[in-house]
Amino acid sequence: MKKSILFILLFVAQIISAQTPTATENYIYTKTYLSADGSKKTETVQYFDGLGRAKEVVQVKATPLGKDLVVPVTYDQLGRQTKTLLPVPVATANSGIHGTDESTVNSYYGVGNAFSEQKLENSPLARVLEAAGPGTEWAMSTGHTTKMQYLTNTTADQVKKYTTSVSWSNATLTTGISSVSFYDANQLSKNKITDENGNVTIDFKNSEGKTVLLRKGEGADKLDTYYLYNTYGQLAFVISPKADQQITSGNNTITTQILDDLCYQYVYDNKFRLVEKKLPGKGWEYMVYDLQNRLVASQDANMRNNPESPNKWLFTRYDKLGRAVYTGQFTGGTRLQEQNNANAKGLNNESRSTTAFTLNGQEIFYTNTAYPSATFVPYSINYYDTYPVGNRDFTFYPLNTEVLTFYMTNTIQSFSSNGVNSVRSLKSMPTSSYVKNLDDDSWSASHIWYDALLRPVGSKNVNHLGGYTNTEKELDFSGAVLRANTFHKKANANTETVIKERFTYDDQYRLKQHYHQVNGNTEELLAQYAYNELGQVSGKTLGNGIQDINYTYNIKGMVTKVNDPSNLNGKLFGYELKFASTSDASVAPANYNGNITEMIWKSTADNTLKKYSYRYDQYNRLLAGVYQEPETTIPQNGFYNETMNYDANGNITGLQRNQKNTGGSAAQIDNLTYAYAGNRLLTVTDSSQNYAGYPDVSGNTIGYDDNGNMKNQLDKGILQIDYNLLNLPKKITFNQTYEVRNVITGLYDTNNITTQYTYRADGVKLKKLYTYGIAKNSLEVFKTTEYLDGFQYEFEGAFLLDSVLKFVPTSEGYYNFENNKYIYTYTDHLGNVRLSYAKGTNGSAEALEENSYYPFGLKQQTPAIGVGNPAYKYQYNGKELQEETGWNDYGARMYMSDIGRWGVVDPLAESSRRYSPYAYALNNPMRFIDPDGRSAMDSFYNYHNYSNENRPMFSTDNDGNMYTNPIYQHNSYIDATGAVGGSGGGNPALNIILNFLRADKENLGSFVDSDFEKNGWHVIDATTLTDALTKLTEYLGKSQADNIYINAHGLVGKRYTFDKDGTAIRNPETGEYILTDDTGFYTNLETEKIYGTDLQQYSSDSSKLSVAKKGSIDSLIGIGNYVKDGKNLIMGSCFSANDVLFGTGLSSNIKSRDIFANRDYSSLWPNSQGTIRFQDFTGFNQTSKKNYENGWVWYRDGKATQTNFNIIMTKYGVKTIK
Repeated sequence: MKKSILFILLFVAQIISAQTPTATENYIYTKTYLSADGSKKTETVQYFDGLGRAKEVVQVKATPLGKDLVVPVTYDQLGRQTKTLLPVPVATANSGIHGTDESTVNSYYGVGNAFSEQKLENSPLARVLEAAGPGTEWAMSTGHTTKMQYLTNTTADQVKKYTTSVSWSNATLTTGISSVSFYDANQLSKNKITDENGNVTIDFKNSEGKTVLLRKGEGADKLDTYYLYNTYGQLAFVISPKADQQITSGNNTITTQILDDLCYQYVYDNKFRLVEKKLPGKGWEYMVYDLQNRLVASQDANMRNNPESPNKWLFTRYDKLGRAVYTGQFTGGTRLQEQNNANAKGLNNESRSTTAFTLNGQEIFYTNTAYPSATFVPYSINYYDTYPVGNRDFTFYPLNTEVLTFYMTNTIQSFSSNGVNSVRSLKSMPTSSYVKNLDDDSWSASHIWYDALLRPVGSKNVNHLGGYTNTEKELDFSGAVLRANTFHKKANANTETVIKERFTYDDQYRLKQHYHQVNGNTEELLAQYAYNELGQVSGKTLGNGIQDINYTYNIKGMVTKVNDPSNLNGKLFGYELKFASTSDASVAPANYNGNITEMIWKSTADNTLKKYSYRYDQYNRLLAGVYQEPETTIPQNGFYNETMNYDANGNITGLQRNQKNTGGSAAQIDNLTYAYAGNRLLTVTDSSQNYAGYPDVSGNTIGYDDNGNMKNQLDKGILQIDYNLLNLPKKITFNQTYEVRNVITGLYDTNNITTQYTYRADGVKLKKLYTYGIAKNSLEVFKTTEYLDGFQYEFEGAFLLDSVLKFVPTSEGYYNFENNKYIYTYTDHLGNVRLSYAKGTNGSAEALEENSYYPFGLKQQTPAIGVGNPAYKYQYNGKELQEETGWNDYGARMYMSDIGRWGVVDPLAESSRRYSPYAYALNNPMRFIDPDGRSAMDSFYNYHNYSNENRPMFSTDNDGNMYTNPIYQHNSYIDATGAVGGSGGGNPALNIILNFLRADKENLGSFVDSDFEKNGWHVIDATTLTDALTKLTEYLGKSQADNIYINAHGLVGKRYTFDKDGTAIRNPETGEYILTDDTGFYTNLETEKIYGTDLQQYSSDSSKLSVAKKGSIDSLIGIGNYVKDGKNLIMGSCFSANDVLFGTGLSSNIKSRDIFANRDYSSLWPNSQGTIRFQDFTGFNQTSKKNYENGWVWYRDGKATQTNFNIIMTKYGVKTIK
């Protein structure tokens, strides 16, 4: 466990310490211990000026050479931080102040602007007008900046005004579109952002703060996405750009065909729950909820319309804490019938049982009483709090660590440490899970072991064949992994494989060495890391020294070189990325918004320097990859050019591709024309007359099932594709046939070549079986590939014999079991495997295989240096190539690199609605990747764990919208403020209101932003929690707020009460269940509701929540973590504190902050006057006990601390009064 000691010292005369901050300065000194003896630690000193503003932040001895990492903070003449300087390493002053300034930072980076910079408007709002990034290319004077304009719409904008109408039937609200007109001038706010490349995004919002139009580009080439809301403010339709173009060309007529093919449609019930939705090109999906508003059943079009087995539903059963305990499938009725069935279940909770019922070969230790009542097939079972009883193998204990092993009869376990006895419990922790294969009754099991600090330290995973993969790890004081062991058996009869790994770290816990050992062989030093003074990895030494890799970064922290391709100097491979520079602007202009302009590479395979230059349109879609060989006599030879055209939704309409022919010149191998119905690809026609590339037999019509899954691709000989309920391919039948003698009849049967996949119910692929024949009279040939926890097996032959272990991945490549060798791989920024190598007979690195790719991922047919390991087919993006089809398996979907698109609808299509649900990587495959086939992300930045200072000025969200990154936003200085909230003096606190406006009967009104700004409160209008978090991140950057007030609607539902045994309590007189309030809140999106029971489920096992619910709570916690430690998060939603679960659940997940929740009616409703000024905010909502006599509840770290007091909000912060 980490221990933190925080000292707040103001004008201390003398401090006796090994590390002595400057005594004449105001400062906060923080030390975090990383080891039990205190030898490893982090120390930070934040210095402040006389006004309490941060002026320098010092990370003491934080660099690899023991220097201090210093960030100076500067202000303009109005006291605003318009520049954010980069960190600079300086010889340590043992916690003392350095006095570094802008010139020191500029000198270290060798530029005149080692900082991001903002131009603010000359008004009290101080809105950002222009933002520039660090580095000469992005300086304010270059014009390569992000510009913001705050306008209102004009008639010339031609913004369509869709009028919706609603109707009720069977408790279902259906929305229609009654008319289309245009907004008059000055009816909408218009925020215009122009990125560093000059690309324009315009966001039009109505008076409620809701986006009605998102426009990309201007003029005739603009692409418009419209958002339509019903009378109750719910999102009812999303009109995609291609749909908008068809509506415009049809004189603003909206047809059912346009809506079904190209638009998103949503239907709600009388409790405002989303019950039906239709994604473009996909059939209607239905949802059923129980009385606790939990999603208990869902059905897509394939499940409903399957002629062989219709009316199937997927269900989820929950326990009394709202945790998903098991899932499965049943045959049911219509949505309304199933909703009535769910309502009739009342309590609808499962409970643990000491006796099991058995279904499909699996014991289930639950009561089997919840919805549905119909016969069902279980797919997954989850256990919490204790391990299940029964015939289970729990004899595996990790690294002799004392672990918590509660079974159903035990609840606590005693521990003794340093003479102190204490007890531990697994309450709320997931312990075991079981998952069924989709096509048979084989099951996989997983058990997790925890140490006394509830840290996972081991697991036992039993596969469907009866084998296992067990893991164990040793953690140190800080939680870092010191050792990790893996024990694997395919089945009980197989020999166990043992992998042992160990890790070493420096004093700041940067990884230094990673060792790896297989089956007692000689231990291999996989990687040894070196770091520069900014903490970036500057080099790695791999394979006990057989290859050194060097990394170079630009001023934004983006990797620009891996080795030096112009001078490999003994390295096997190297590449360079160019962003804001270009070798030839006529081929590819430089890009300043994060798009890659050029990629240059070379390998020792042929020692030819190669280059791609990339061109983009104004929507950041890749138009061309121009291939060159700069050091040859004809540099721009175009051997491997690839060019694309798109429709308004990003569907590729044309693709041209070259290949180097045997005569040494470029030959066009593909000239593809795509035809569509909506977003569905109907035909691909190749007019190149070249047998290479896309098959010469082209133009065949592609069919689809009701879920929008591609059913065939006759161009490639694929006769039929069958899918499972997860929309993953179950069987692929090819039009190629073979004959084999029937052993019973003696006659010859004609069979089609097939590929069959076996999946678990959670989508994990277990097996692939490719069946083919060679010639008449031959036996069938089976090629089997099995996937078991990363261990991959393969066998090919005339009989279905046991497959052989081929390899297991490592952090630097993979281990080849066939020749007991470590294989290392060079990968580029996209994860593409570019070159594999191993230690040769002479002890040096020997290249085994090299791969080059076209921009959209098709592998180039270049002269090979070797075949590598035929079983290892992980190439483009690091995904496995399916050789039979040419697809790449990403997990949730298969990608077709030859035509640059997916074959099925994106499972998370609603996260990027303006793009076709079949489009790959937002049509920018050099910048974006799709880790699992569900959502594109920037290849340079992990959105969940990024370092702001390494991000470019402008990034793209999942909807393809460009936005300014947080570090370049106003007030984005490092978290350091001197004033204490509520002190009544000093510098105004940083206070924020997150306002979720709704157009309903309560008429919440609009905040007068200028009035709040001058009183120290910044107002952010948002529609959803994700929207709020994004805007909050943009505003705060790396800073944190003193106070965040969330203005939203409250929820008061009902939940059952339970006794200590977990049994629902009944009224002894009436026999009815005793209910209590289940409170919470909801945002502008009424489907985004969070109850206290939801937060409790999130704390126990968030994976059991729906994706949407978990995402909402993730965003809420992200918002809360923007509050400084010890400061305040205020939930201004009605009655949220009427039940304990909401406040305790929220404060359990947002710790070290004070959280206030209201027990009364607290929505801002100042006599329906339509506008809310600061005095209304303080006068109506917080200060008067006569108005809010039930008061507020103060929570901290999962406990209610105090009740019945008022809150006073001022420009200096928050005071509380009993």
